[in-house]
Amino acid sequence: MTRYIYFFESHKFSFYVAKFVRVHRKLVSTYESASLRRFYKGRVDNIRAATAEALAWVKVMCDAQQVTEETKVQLFQACIKKQTEIMLYTINGEGPDNHLLALREIAASKNQPDLPLFQDKSYWEFLNFRMSTSQLPTKYGILVGYGPVVPDGYGCSYNPCDDHIDFCVSSFFSSKETSSDFFAHSLEGSLLNMGEICEKMSQMEQEAKQGNSTQQQ
Repeated sequence: MTRYIYFFESHKFSFYVAKFVRVHRKLVSTYESASLRRFYKGRVDNIRAATAEALAWVKVMCDAQQVTEETKVQLFQACIKKQTEIMLYTINGEGPDNHLLALREIAASKNQPDLPLFQDKSYWEFLNFRMSTSQLPTKYGILVGYGPVVPDGYGCSYNPCDDHIDFCVSSFFSSKETSSDFFAHSLEGSLLNMGEICEKMSQMEQEAKQGNSTQQQ
């Protein structure tokens, strides 16, 4: 379990994407905070986890029964690579969210709030964060969380501990589209699936090393 926690954290792969698609069968805009403290007056930006690579992997994990374990591993590795790429350019100040917000504020300051870009449906869907996540680490044995940011969304914080991960899942009772209980159970299943993939990746790496060692001899 401990090495799974390290793996998920070190690669910054968002298991929330797998979980949401598993429950609702579609990708949505996600908010996963990223610190910009390396910059003067830097605060946060958003690591966007809803990618084509993530969708391809989750579809295989949820729907395809005849796909080989090797294919699942390859698609999972592609997810990790893309998520790491997004995480790195975001924490380096190259993410799209803050730049678009700055353009919107500049337009408003010049009395031009109705520019076509900011009226487009895709822009508002871009900001419709039905999945809001963040790591809230604490060593005091308490559960820390927050609510969803849209009426039909989820808030889901996580705290990686030494031998387990604490999650806090929230949603509004008023929404007929969300269920915190179902979401939490799906999260558990998603993590177990990812654990199996990690085991397979480790096995494939060991077999590759043994093959290289045999060839050298």
